[in-house]
Amino acid sequence: MPQLYFRFGTMSSAKTANLLMAVHNHRKQDKKVVAIKPSIDNRFGNDNIKSRAIEGIIADIILYPNDTEINLPDDVKYVYVDECQFLSEYNVIALRALTKKANVYCYGLRTDYAQRLFPGSATLFRYADVIEELESECTICSNKAIVNAKITDGHVISSGTTDPELDSGEKYKAMCWNCWHNMK
Repeated sequence: MPQLYFRFGTMSSAKTANLLMAVHNHRKQDKKVVAIKPSIDNRFGNDNIKSRAIEGIIADIILYPNDTEINLPDDVKYVYVDECQFLSEYNVIALRALTKKANVYCYGLRTDYAQRLFPGSATLFRYADVIEELESECTICSNKAIVNAKITDGHVISSGTTDPELDSGEKYKAMCWNCWHNMK
């Protein structure tokens, strides 16, 4: 029975690289795959899914916040979704419905820089059959990173807007809670 997977991690935990490798492997095996991304993620163009580590692909479907239905060809058995933290609740429910015929793998962040759940991530925590963490190491020490720290002028910012700041990877660092808390 197909399932809905939520694979989350901090920034630089190779989420997109893992997605791209999985899509590549399935396509090499001649399996039908669809790659999806949210419309808000336009850092590398409107339809590019790209990692800092490996070559990207073109998304087959772009989801807009009000999209409540996703139509797939009948032969698709695998769906991969990048940057799923930016999905709306409607989008996640539409992805959930796809599991009637295909496995759906969603990759994204759990929380923002102030430790607030992203709406897409919160919805995935409610609906996913399988939740997996892609672990990474704190950029300060060697502990497990769980915080996407926002750094401005050498200080951690822990409150403010919930609006996403895309294409600003240099402002964010993956940290353990202790290092994040000590820099506040």
